[in-house]
Amino acid sequence: MDAENRWVEMADIMPWEKLIEEYIKNFKSRTGRPTIEPRMVIGAMVVKHYFKLSDRQTVIMIKENIYVQYFCCNTGFSSKDPFDASLLVDVRKRMGTELFKTFYNSLAAQAEAYTAKKKSGKKNKKKDQPKDTTTDKAATDNDNCPPSPTQDVESQVAQVVEPDESAKPNKGTLKIDATVADADILYPTDIGLLNTCRENAERIIDQLYTILKQEAATIVKPRDYRRIARKAYLKVAKKKRRSIKEIKKTIKFQLQYVARDIRIIKSLLDKHERDVAVMSKRDYLIWLTMQHIYTQQLEMYNEKESSLIHRIVKIFQP
Repeated sequence: MDAENRWVEMADIMPWEKLIEEYIKNFKSRTGRPTIEPRMVIGAMVVKHYFKLSDRQTVIMIKENIYVQYFCCNTGFSSKDPFDASLLVDVRKRMGTELFKTFYNSLAAQAEAYTAKKKSGKKNKKKDQPKDTTTDKAATDNDNCPPSPTQDVESQVAQVVEPDESAKPNKGTLKIDATVADADILYPTDIGLLNTCRENAERIIDQLYTILKQEAATIVKPRDYRRIARKAYLKVAKKKRRSIKEIKKTIKFQLQYVARDIRIIKSLLDKHERDVAVMSKRDYLIWLTMQHIYTQQLEMYNEKESSLIHRIVKIFQP
C-alpha cells in the first residue's frame, strides 16, 4: 500500500472513535440481525460525499478500489459487495433527519478539510524555504503556521458533532423545485384510465350532493350504478389474460358509466344554478381532464384505434 495515497492518509487522521460513538447511539437493541461494522458504514458515507455518488455507485466504488476498502477497515481486498445499497437508506431512516444531518455534516467537514489541506500543502511545497533558521525564528514560524490536518479536522468535526448552543436557529425551510423530475405513470390501459375517471366523478358527485343538500333538503341523489360499474371493471382487471372482445366490451361499459356521471354533474350544477366554483381547484382540473379523456377514449373506440395524438394517460398529470 502506498503510504502517500489520499485514502491511507485520511484513514490515519479520521477521528474514528468519536464518529463511531455518535453512530452507535441509535443501535441499542441487542436482538435481531448483527449490524454492519460501524467504520464500514461511516467510511462509505465519506466516500459518498467525497465523490458525490449515489448509494449504488458508492457500493461499486468500495468494491472496485483496494485503497477505499483499506479506508473502510477491510483487512484484505474483496471483489464482493461490502453491503447492500439499501443499507444507507435504512441508516438514514433509523438515525432520523436531524441527527443524520449533524452526523453527515461532520463527515462532509472531514472530507472537505482534507481536500483543502491537500491543496494548500502542494502550494507550500513550491515556495522556497530559507536555509538559515534560528531556534527562535522556527518557534515563531510554528506559532504562525496553519494547524495540521489532524488538528483542523478534529476541530471541525467537534464543532459539527457538538453544535454551539448559542447558534441562531433556522428561520424557515428551503424548497427547491426541479425543472425536470421523474414521474411514475402506469402503463396506459384504457380500462384503468376510464375506471379512475369514473371513481373521481363519483367522488365529485358525492361532494356536490352534500353541499346542495344543505341548501335544498328535498334534493334526491341521482343513481349512478357505481357498484355494478366497479364489479364489471374488476371482472376484467383481475384476469391475467384478456381477449380483445372482453377489452372492447369493458371499455364500452366504462364509457357509458363515465358519460352518465358527467351528465349527472352537469345537471346538478345547472338545476341548482351553481357555478363550478363550488368545486375545489383540484377537483375542477380533474373535472376538465375527465371530459377530455372521455372525448379521446370515445373517439378511439368509434374509430377502432389504439392510440391518439396528445393522448392523456394519467388523469392527475394530463
